[in-house]
Amino acid sequence: MNELLVFAGGTELSQATFSKYKSRYGGMEPSDAKKLRALEVGNSRLKASCGTDARQCDAQERERKRMVTPDAKRKAVEYLMGIHQVNQRCIA
Repeated sequence: MNELLVFAGGTELSQATFSKYKSRYGGMEPSDAKKLRALEVGNSRLKASCGTDARQCDAQERERKRMVTPDAKRKAVEYLMGIHQVNQRCIA
């Protein structure tokens, strides 16, 4: 059974919530806890905005890498081998 803790002003918290907050903010001054919370909110916003940019960059990088397919590479090697009169082992 989840026991509720009642604080001054009528605020009710479950024991689990109180323990979580105590482990996170225990020993901090209220001003320090507010600063930490503001930093966490700002960090989550930054991650969200950078996340979309990073996904777009990753997609562009994958497309750039796929510009030359294995089949096109194979054809290019065959073409160069014919022009330079070498076999495939000499190319490596």
